[in-house]
Amino acid sequence: MTGPQTEPLNVIELAALASRAQKRIQSLAFGDRKVWVKKAVKQLHPGHYAHAAMSIVLPRSIYRPSPPEVGEAASRGEAQRLRAFQAKGIDVPDLLYEGAGLLVLGDCGPTVERRLKEFRSQGAAVAHDALLVAMAHGMAAVHAAGLVHGRPHPRDMFLREGRVGFMDFEQNPLRAMSLVRAQARDALFLFGFVADLAMMPETPMRAWEAWTSRAPLETRRQLGRTLKGMKLLMSAGRLASRFKLGADLRRFLAGTGFLSSVQENLEESSGNATAPVRADWAPSAGKMDGNDNRTR
Repeated sequence: MTGPQTEPLNVIELAALASRAQKRIQSLAFGDRKVWVKKAVKQLHPGHYAHAAMSIVLPRSIYRPSPPEVGEAASRGEAQRLRAFQAKGIDVPDLLYEGAGLLVLGDCGPTVERRLKEFRSQGAAVAHDALLVAMAHGMAAVHAAGLVHGRPHPRDMFLREGRVGFMDFEQNPLRAMSLVRAQARDALFLFGFVADLAMMPETPMRAWEAWTSRAPLETRRQLGRTLKGMKLLMSAGRLASRFKLGADLRRFLAGTGFLSSVQENLEESSGNATAPVRADWAPSAGKMDGNDNRTR
């Protein structure tokens, strides 16, 4: 779903507007509305090659980046993925103009990341964690529709009429792995943020219940298999955290710690239909205050 339908925009004027953008991603005024001009990268950052080389040794290469797209191929691929989400009823930005190597998109308001920061600064734990659960609901809808985002970061999500929508479809993980593996990777990324940012201890489990209510069974099974194959990596991460704990590592440990605990409890309770499934897991110490910058 997208926003309310408006009168068709002048394509020539949109193209002229896009040509004036100085940055790769820039917001501009178009009449009385705000739009975003997004230019495709023309060459890859060296970090992409480093990531690709490092991912070879990771379990089943679930973190392997998709084959790169640059220039017109990149903008065309992103537009196709955006339309695929829209066709399945997932909220996405309005695609106003598509040109060679650039897109003009409608504004979706504050990102989920910004809303979360505002809630934390206000000490609004209930509203903050309700948004984390809404992220899981939104991700479940994506996976139930047979889709994958590739990088479900709160800055790539927005809220519209109580639903979480998605944007920034630069990655195409299906060029590097199967759908169930890509969806399992989505879940790993998502729960890294949920487990790391939750202000209330019950929130990660609420988010898990929201995701599993609609996520395909095979994706959930793949997630369990992936976690079992990541034990050595998780141990290495915990060791590395003693020396330096960056945001990415902290989220990785929080998410995999929570999900592994859930999986262990699922296995223990599989023989007892009446046993409650819970996670023997506690969120990171030192919850956030108004000056928190953990999602930058």
